[in-house]
Amino acid sequence: MWCSSCDQEAERVLLSVSLILCVAATEISEPSLSRPPRSKKYEVFVSFRGKGIRGSFPISGMIKVFSVNQILAFVDYGQVVIPVFYRIDPSHVSHPKGTYGNAFKETAHLSTHFRKDDELVDEIVNCMSMKLNAMYTSNSKGLIGIEKPIAHIKSLLRKGSNEARAVGIWGMGGIGKTTIAEEVFYRLCAEFHGCCFLANVREESRKHGIIYLKEKLYSTLLEEDLKIDTTNGLPSYVKKKLGSMKVLIVLDDVNDSDQLKILVGAHDWFGSGSKIIITSRDKQVLRNEVDHIYKVGVLDFDDALKLFKMNAFKQNHLEIEYYELSKRIVNYAKGIPLVLKVLGHLLCGKDKELWESQLYKLKRLSSKKIYDVMKLSYDDLDCKEKKIFLDLACFFSELFLEVDYIKILLKDSKSDNSIVVGLERLKDKSLINVSEDNIVYMHDIIQKMGWEIVRQESNENSGSLSRLWDSDDIYKILKNNKGTEAIRSIRTHLSVIKKLKLSPDIFVRMSKLQFMDFHSENEFDGLDILPEGLEYLPTELRYLRWMNYPLKSLPDSFSAENLVILDLSYSRLETLWHGEQNLENLKQVILYGSKFLKELPDFSTAINLEVLDIRFCSQLTSVNASIFLLNKVKKLA
Repeated sequence: MWCSSCDQEAERVLLSVSLILCVAATEISEPSLSRPPRSKKYEVFVSFRGKGIRGSFPISGMIKVFSVNQILAFVDYGQVVIPVFYRIDPSHVSHPKGTYGNAFKETAHLSTHFRKDDELVDEIVNCMSMKLNAMYTSNSKGLIGIEKPIAHIKSLLRKGSNEARAVGIWGMGGIGKTTIAEEVFYRLCAEFHGCCFLANVREESRKHGIIYLKEKLYSTLLEEDLKIDTTNGLPSYVKKKLGSMKVLIVLDDVNDSDQLKILVGAHDWFGSGSKIIITSRDKQVLRNEVDHIYKVGVLDFDDALKLFKMNAFKQNHLEIEYYELSKRIVNYAKGIPLVLKVLGHLLCGKDKELWESQLYKLKRLSSKKIYDVMKLSYDDLDCKEKKIFLDLACFFSELFLEVDYIKILLKDSKSDNSIVVGLERLKDKSLINVSEDNIVYMHDIIQKMGWEIVRQESNENSGSLSRLWDSDDIYKILKNNKGTEAIRSIRTHLSVIKKLKLSPDIFVRMSKLQFMDFHSENEFDGLDILPEGLEYLPTELRYLRWMNYPLKSLPDSFSAENLVILDLSYSRLETLWHGEQNLENLKQVILYGSKFLKELPDFSTAINLEVLDIRFCSQLTSVNASIFLLNKVKKLA
């Protein structure tokens, strides 16, 4: 603080504040276990002189309040000047000159009167906090699409009473949860008595144990070396200290709610105004543990393109010859920041030929770095949940079926009620989404991660794959009749196999096949693929879509007892099957555009049938009377 006599009865006080932060920008950009270290670098530098200042102005009190507010003060260095007028009318110093004069003019709005010295001290400390807080935002340079989430989270933290509050940040892997949490942390940390950013809780807990993290957290908050030997609660003297402290805590990548109970208890350990931010891929972890949950969404196309450009070209400028290629990369990433950054770094400085090659490779395989990050969510699932996820990724994710149908199709038995909780678990882990129309779908990158898991499980041997979706694999297996019992699902466009001549026993070895989809937009695709007919379709089939089915009926040996959905649109059928069938599980029958269909079978056992679509079946002049006895039919067309 600098002071000089203005006249015999008045003094003026000038605070000089350094803009040198406690850590360099490169240090801020990395997650740390605590607020930026402050042991060797100072934030506020104060120098003072002038008659009577030591005896009158409450310097020691101000320095003490600086300390309580976690602002380190030292002496006599400044780049930003904030004038404080003490016992003087501001008009007495209305024409200062030089550097200080400029500072006075820029900050003249701070000159005011205070009835009490402690009010003045509080205002000075608040001013320091605001300026230091503003400095932490410099880390956001180069971050795209981050301001809205940050503003939303800050507003959630400030909602309600002044009690300790917790906000969860939830979303899929690579979506930017940690980046957002870091940025909020650095922008707010100067407002708190103690701060700690506990990074990678999942991994650090696995490596070192939860007690290690607990000691790290509270040693950082209290700035002393603590030893904690229990998962339950805290030592009484620690709780006493914390109870009077306003703290900011970030727990990053938490995957178990027990971790939260051990690390931060019921949030009543901390003083008024404390804030806790928790990032997790698992919504279930956050339920009942936080006051609000914020879901991080993907970047829109424009922001995604900006982020990719900054990583691929180290600038926002885009070389024109790479524009179309960049758009293809951005379309592939579907707004996930991690994917955009990884691919940007991977392609930076590479020629167009390599870009094209990488795009081709991405159609089949994810980048290893992306795959490793995404797979963490899958690894947390149990065996049944993993099975459901892989079925969705390799077969159902592009069929846009309602949740109710998925629940039935994926049951292992009639009494299997685990699908409901399994789907909810996948939703909580951000591995699937459910639209407002109750349609199940997943992000393309998540789907490709599922594909890669199936490939690795089969040791890259297409003959032992449990699920078939890749056109090359399907073509090779069907051409050489190499199907096996391992195959659970097969899905392909008919254009892939339309030139093949399949043998009548092509599905005999696929006896465990449950889900089958041959689809096309061209009603002439695949009409010649069964020149010798078809002897067998697996009894286990639950979902069968075979557009342009080329034969007059399904095989005589076919049993429909497990069928839930049957779609033979644009088929060459004349009749579905011969004889009676147990159709208890059947929900949908779609024969749209089957212009050679002449009759329908007896549906009296299809007691759960909801949809029968026989539109544009021009040769079908009547229907079996059994249809009109079915009371669950919602759509008959």
